[in-house]
Amino acid sequence: MISVVVPVYNVENYLSQCIDSVLTQTYGDLEILLIDDGSTDRSGSICDAYRTKDQRIRVFHTENRGLSAARNVGLDHASGAYILLLDSDDWIDEEAVQTLAEYAAKYDADVVSCAYYYEWKNKRDIEEKIDRPIVLEGEQIMQAHIREPYLGYVAWNKLYKARLFSDIRYPVGRNHEDVLTTHKLLASAEKVICIPDVLFHYRMRANTISRVYSVDSMIAFWRAQDERYQALSEAYPDCQDALIEDCFRAISRMCRWYASYSEAEQVRGEIVMQEMQRFAELHERRILKGRRFSFVTKVSCVCAKTRSRVLFVLLNQLVKVYMIRKNKKLFAY
Repeated sequence: MISVVVPVYNVENYLSQCIDSVLTQTYGDLEILLIDDGSTDRSGSICDAYRTKDQRIRVFHTENRGLSAARNVGLDHASGAYILLLDSDDWIDEEAVQTLAEYAAKYDADVVSCAYYYEWKNKRDIEEKIDRPIVLEGEQIMQAHIREPYLGYVAWNKLYKARLFSDIRYPVGRNHEDVLTTHKLLASAEKVICIPDVLFHYRMRANTISRVYSVDSMIAFWRAQDERYQALSEAYPDCQDALIEDCFRAISRMCRWYASYSEAEQVRGEIVMQEMQRFAELHERRILKGRRFSFVTKVSCVCAKTRSRVLFVLLNQLVKVYMIRKNKKLFAY
């Protein structure tokens, strides 16, 4: 059996599409755990209505404690051999679970990771996609996780063996919880397979994008990346450049948006700006002289070190040009 864990919070307009996409799976041996995280709209009653329609559904109503706490409730009550995490405003293809389960069985994989779409209102983008299945074992797993885009740290495009969560839970009260957790799950895995199939649909909503670029999200993203760097840099010294680059993704975001924040927001972000400046100064020589570092990282290092508002604005324009030329998604950097 596979346990599908769906944290739910104020998504009444999207929740039915999410649940329906699970109920119509070609793979039948499922349990579906809906965790209503103190929703104030109709989400909780929608969950209860679905529970009466399908005996595979279990519903848990909790006080609002955030995504991590809701996921953890699902993990605590899951009884499947494998775990699939799905956000309540997203959806999956009808053969998604079947495909992931077949790869897991064929390769006896601890984790199966797939590609996914970014779903905008009037268009879709595809996330980094590989052209063939890639099997990773031992050291290869973390090397790929740190260096390659096809095994990133999002939580929800992966099928996990339940045993990986035996002593791992998502950090309650932290945003960007997947940055803090996915590497721990992968480090516990013996075999991981990354597949080219595009099975998940990640909904891009205006309020989601605004939260991504809020000062509080920037602070959380930096803290998560810095904590991940501290956890992995000594254990995987050959990957230090890639880990530094990930940290500078957070630094770049903060520098690019800092000038647009209110005075109160800038005050909240100041201590993090100081942390970023120290990080930039610590790695400045390595970054500016290293060929492995991207143009954006080099410019971000100078911006963080000098703290020039003029450079912050210039960086924002440079990143736009750079990402367009590289055919990359600006919002993802």
